[in-house]
Amino acid sequence: MDLAYISNINIGTPPQEFRVIFNTGSSDLWVPCIYCLHERSSFDPHLSTTFILMGQPFSVNYSTWLIKKFLGYGIAQIEYLVGVTEPLSLRYEEYRFKNVPFDGILGLGYPNLSVGGTTPIFDNLKKQESFLSLSLPSTLAGKSELDQPSLQISSIMTLLPLTFTINGIDYLVPTQAYIQKSWQDCCYSRFQANTDVMDELETWVQGDVFLRLYFSVFDQESDRIGLALTV
Repeated sequence: MDLAYISNINIGTPPQEFRVIFNTGSSDLWVPCIYCLHERSSFDPHLSTTFILMGQPFSVNYSTWLIKKFLGYGIAQIEYLVGVTEPLSLRYEEYRFKNVPFDGILGLGYPNLSVGGTTPIFDNLKKQESFLSLSLPSTLAGKSELDQPSLQISSIMTLLPLTFTINGIDYLVPTQAYIQKSWQDCCYSRFQANTDVMDELETWVQGDVFLRLYFSVFDQESDRIGLALTV
C-alpha cells in the first residue's frame, strides 16, 4: 500500500537475507532470530561463523511496537557496502508487530539514538561512502505525509501548490503530490497535525510527500542536508 520503503540486506557468514524498513527515527539494526516463533525469515546465529553474542536482553519502543532483543556483532551487507563487526540486535519477542511486510528495521539516525552506546551501521559504512542519499519512487496510489503544526492546517487546505523555503531556496510541492485518492474513491490530504503542544508553532516534519519530489543527501559529518529536484 506504499506505506513503507523496504530493502533486502544480508547478515552473517554465509549470508542470510532479510527485508528491512529504513527508519530515520532510530539507529539500530535488528532482525528476528530463530527464538522468535512464527517468523517468515529468522536469523540463525548458529549458522553464522562471524556472529558474536554480546550483553543482556533489552527492550525498545518503536511508537506502537514493543521489541525485546539481545545484542550481537556480525557482518552486514547492503548492496555493495559490507560492514564488518556491525552491531546487530536479534529480536526474540515482540508486541503488536504482526502482519507487517518486512522482517526488521535498519536505523539511519545519529549515534546518540543507539542502544547501549553502539556505533550504528551507517556510521561504520561512511568510511566507505561519505554521504547517504535517498530517492523515493513516486506512485499514483502513494500514501505519504507532511507532519505540521495543527493551527496552520486550515490556512493551508486551499488545495493550492505549496512552497517551502529552506535556507533561502524555494521547494515547490504541487497539489497532486499531497492529495491522494483512496480505494473507496475518496480524496484526502496527507497533512497530519503535530500533537506536541510545545512544538505547535515551530516544528514541521517533511515525510514521503516531500522526499518523493526531491532527491535527498544526508551529510552527517557536517550536519547538513542537500536537496535536488527528482528527475
